[in-house]
Amino acid sequence: MIEARGIDKRFGERVVFSGVDLFIGPRTRLGLLGPNGCGKSTLLRVLTGEDTPSSGTVLRADGLRVAYFDQNRESLDPTRSVA
Repeated sequence: MIEARGIDKRFGERVVFSGVDLFIGPRTRLGLLGPNGCGKSTLLRVLTGEDTPSSGTVLRADGLRVAYFDQNRESLDPTRSVA
C-alpha cells in the first residue's frame, strides 16, 4: 500500500508536479503515460522512496515490495522470464 497526500516536487523554480493525492492498494498494477519530461519517473521515485517530495507526505506499508522497470529496462536480466 502506498498513499500520497498533497505531494509536490520541484527542482529549483521548476514545478514537476503539484498537489498529487494517490492511493495504490495491495496487488495493484500502475502505468503512467505522458510526454518526455513531464515527471512520470520522478513521481515513481518519490512514491517508492528513492526520492523525497518537496512537500506533502508519502506513506508506505511495512514490508512493501515494489517492482519498477524504466523504459529502457536496464535493470532486467535477459536470461530470466516472468512466466
